[in-house]
Amino acid sequence: MVSLSLTSMVDMFAILVIFLLVNSSTVSQWIEVSQGIELPKASKTDQPKQAVTLQISMSTLFGEQKALAKTADIIKMGSIDPLIQWLKKQSKKEGYVNLVAHEKVPFGVIKRVIATCQDSGFSKINLAVQPSY
Repeated sequence: MVSLSLTSMVDMFAILVIFLLVNSSTVSQWIEVSQGIELPKASKTDQPKQAVTLQISMSTLFGEQKALAKTADIIKMGSIDPLIQWLKKQSKKEGYVNLVAHEKVPFGVIKRVIATCQDSGFSKINLAVQPSY
C-alpha cells in the first residue's frame, strides 16, 4: 500500500500563489507602451501611481489609445485644445498623469503637453522610463 502526502504539494502551491500575487502588480499592467514608442533608460525608477495615461509617439499624441493631436501641430499650437477637452472628461485621480513619450520626441512638445496638463488641473506628472536592470 502506497500513501501520498499532499502537505508538500499544498505548501508549494501556496508559495507559488504568493509569488504570482506579489509580481502581478507591475507597471506594465496599467501603463501600456505602444504606438512605436521607445522609452528613455533610467538608472533609478520609482513606481508611479495609477492615473490617466498620455502617450507621445514621433507623430501623434494619444490619450488612452485615442489620437488627440499630431506632434508636428503641437509645436505650432498655443494650447492643445483636443488635450484640454480630453482631460476634462477624465477623473482627476489626485491630479496625476502618466506621460509615456518616445525618447526622440522634441522636448518642446513634451513641455507643451505638460503645461497643458498642469493648466487643466493635472499638476502631478509621472514620466515613464525604461528601468535599467
